Amino acid sequence: MKKRYLIIIFALLLMLPTLYQTFIVPSTMINGFDVKGRLANEADVAEVISVLEQNIQAANEEDLDVYVSTLIESARSQTSQEMQTVFDEFDIKLVLESIDVLEQTDDLVKLRVQQRATSDSEEYRDHIATVGITFIKVDGQWLIAESMMEDTQFI
Repeated sequence: MKKRYLIIIFALLLMLPTLYQTFIVPSTMINGFDVKGRLANEADVAEVISVLEQNIQAANEEDLDVYVSTLIESARSQTSQEMQTVFDEFDIKLVLESIDVLEQTDDLVKLRVQQRATSDSEEYRDHIATVGITFIKVDGQWLIAESMMEDTQFI
């Protein structure tokens, strides 16, 4: 009998993150995405998501100029070199799957997103990446300041 109660308690503990996300964390539809998190300014989050979508579309189209235009100035040169190598070697298709707002101020937005990356190349491993992305407002425009891979699940 004690064992059965322990199993039930353990199962409930495993369900806590899902229950929290479903019932406690608010979500808002923005640009066709169910955005989770507490938004201080929905219009700013919508602008940030538009910049992210532009960045992903540029990556899919291998448009290096548009891709780096979504980044802060100090990141453009090095990222341009790195992305040119990726574009030369692989034809990757990125799809934005989920968006969580982690932090928001007047000039900073931190997101956690999941992106699906696939390619027809035998050398490329398709995956879903969880990425932390920091946007800052520069001269009234939202730009990507940092992108940090948090997790990768190969598919």
